Amino acid sequence: MTIMMTMIMKMIMQIMMMMMMMMMRILMMIMMIMMIMMMIIMIYNYDDDNNNDDDDENDDDSCGNTERYTCIGDEDEEKSAER
Repeated sequence: MTIMMTMIMKMIMQIMMMMMMMMMRILMMIMMIMMIMMMIIMIYNYDDDNNNDDDDENDDDSCGNTERYTCIGDEDEEKSAER
């Protein structure tokens, strides 16, 4: 009887360990996904803040972040042509 009890206890302990390992793996995966999501959100917010600051300075909604440099270049070319 005691041998059976010890066997059952060992089995329960093994199952508990397996469950703990699975839970830890799932938690680690969730943590990794959350970290990646946070990094992506931070990067996007950083870019948006820069764009908003640039728009406030220039008051030029037609020029996007990528087109702004070409717009400035065109303005410089026009000024140089006028000179």
